[in-house]
Order: sequence, then structure tokens, then C-alpha cells
Amino acid sequence: MLFSERGLESRDQIIKAGSFCTILVVMWANPQTTSMNVWLSQSSYGGSLNDQSSYQVMRLCNLTTFAYSWEVMTGGFQDNPEIINLMLTKKKENVDNMLQADGEYGIFTGKDFGLNKSQKDSVAGCISASKRPKELSVRLIWGPPGTGKTQTALVILLMLLKHLRTHRTLVCAPTNTALQQLASRLVSLLEESTETSHLLKDTIIFGSEKLTNSGNDLSKISLDCRIRAEHPQYATKNCPQHIVNKFLRSAKLVFCTPCSSFRFIRNQKFDNLVIDEAANLKEFESLIPLAIGGIKHVVLMGDDKQLQSVVMSPVCPRQLL
Repeated sequence: MLFSERGLESRDQIIKAGSFCTILVVMWANPQTTSMNVWLSQSSYGGSLNDQSSYQVMRLCNLTTFAYSWEVMTGGFQDNPEIINLMLTKKKENVDNMLQADGEYGIFTGKDFGLNKSQKDSVAGCISASKRPKELSVRLIWGPPGTGKTQTALVILLMLLKHLRTHRTLVCAPTNTALQQLASRLVSLLEESTETSHLLKDTIIFGSEKLTNSGNDLSKISLDCRIRAEHPQYATKNCPQHIVNKFLRSAKLVFCTPCSSFRFIRNQKFDNLVIDEAANLKEFESLIPLAIGGIKHVVLMGDDKQLQSVVMSPVCPRQLL
């Protein structure tokens, strides 16, 4: 957060006034008492902290994702180095493997869910790759708006739930809104038939309060709602971790943001990772779920021509980031 004298709303005003301005970082906070520990940097524009003055605080960003990403990068990916190397090594054969349909091993059968041939080939390729536990795979599903990427993603998730019952799949999206839309549509798809409605019990979503609101369709797969159903005295925030972990371990399909997936590192294992709107993620954010142990198969979905991540650093373009 930006901590400055009241009434100074821009960098130019702060510099011109030569007033006290510093960066404030909340290190710890107690939501019950509203007390907190903070860290203050030295003011770059002069001035000093005066107890007699009034100050204003402007929120700049949440550092949690950056802290988790840094911990993952400095930790060396001990749990899952192979899939990281496969994705970050710039080799033509790696890119070709990401784009291949792999129809030789995967044949789409049964209801087509309104998919065209290209989309069905993509589903078949992802599912067939996941059936080979001794191999690593990365699949890239790209298309401009309105070309059916989300429907293709839904069918991939359905097929993973239905045909690979021993596998666990982690589903991430860059924002809670994107995650909510994808999860809501999957709930509707699973409820269309009695053959798939029972798969809802194997699906969980957790994250912000918006995702766990009992008034929407996501209440059927909400971690918070399931905890309250079996343990009315608890909610996710005050529930003992062993109970939370029990619910999460029982799920075959888990929805969360990349930042929230940090809890699974060195704690749980997954077989598959699906990232929707992947182009909207910064590389270091995607490293958080990729560092989770056991992941051998990754599906990246999105369009690099839209919803790109916002990067202000001039260094990043030079490093092809």
C-alpha cells in the first residue's frame, strides 16, 4: 500500500510537495481485532512520519501471489521438475507436441456435446495423453473468441472425471470470475444426465467468499458448503486443517486460482492440470500449480491475442516474457 499525507493523490503531487510518502506492507493481520503488523520503507521524497499529521493509505496490490511465486522459484521445483522443463525448454518438438491432435491414441465416442471435428480431436488428444502415466504431455488449445474453447474444456473435464477415475485433476484460472464461470457451466453439464450427475460429489471449488456463496449453483461443489453440511460448527476459515485436507483429498476435480493452489505444494498430488485463460497468467503465476507434485499432463487453454497479462517492466519483452 502507498502511505502518504492526506490529499496527495498522485506521484507528481507527492514529489512537488516534498512530503512524506512510503510503501507500507502488511506483514500480519488479525481480522477479529483489526490489529496488524506493518513494514514501512524509507520515504524517497523527503519528509518524516509525524504523529500529529493525518495520513491516507492507497492499496497498490496484493503481494501474496508474488510471495508464493518467489518461494516456488527459489525452491527449485523439487516435487515436479520434469513438467517444468518440458514447458520452458524452447524446442520445436515440444511446441509440435503441444499442438498435435493425437488421434491415433484417442477416439471420441458417444455424445458429441456439439463439438466439431477439431474440438473432438483436441478432447481425444488430451484424454489419450492422460492415459499414459509414464509419459509427460502438454497440450495447447487455442482459438479466438467464440470458437468453443470453454465447451471443449468442459468436455475434457467431464471425460477425465468419467473415464479416468483414479486420476486427480486441478483446474485453475487467473481470476475468481473466470473460475466461477467455468465451474458453473461444468455443474450444469454434469446435471444434464443421471449418468454424470453423481460426479458432482467428486468435484470441489474453493477460494474467495464469492465462490463459496451458498446462494448460487456452486454451492453444490463448494468446499465451504460441504464442510458446514458435515461440521456445522465450522466454516473453511476456522476449520481445522486436517478436516479441510480430508475434503480436498477426496475430490477428483478441484477448482481454484493459481495462488490458492499453493496449499497443495508438498501436501497433495495431482495427475492433470488444466489452466483456462492461460494467456492472462504471468509466467511466474503459472509456476505455482506447475510445482505441485505428481502432475504429468497439462492442458493450456486461451488466446494470446486477448486478455493478456499486464506487465509494466521493460525487461520482460526483452526476455520474451
